Amino acid sequence: YMPALTAVRCDPYAKAFYESLISRGKKKMQAIAAVMRKYLTGIWACMSGDEPFDTAKLFSSEHLRKA
Repeated sequence: YMPALTAVRCDPYAKAFYESLISRGKKKMQAIAAVMRKYLTGIWACMSGDEPFDTAKLFSSEHLRKA
């Protein structure tokens, strides 16, 4: 939970994703949970695929354009 809150504050990709969810009518906690899930699946993919973690791969550029 806390890493997702920090990511929404400091990471431009996570912030844009969060704000796009809020603009689509999601509640704040639902949007935070979506960011948490996005990070967890990305971390799992990096661990199982043996590749470095890259935030830009997790979030589409569409969210950055909307924000």
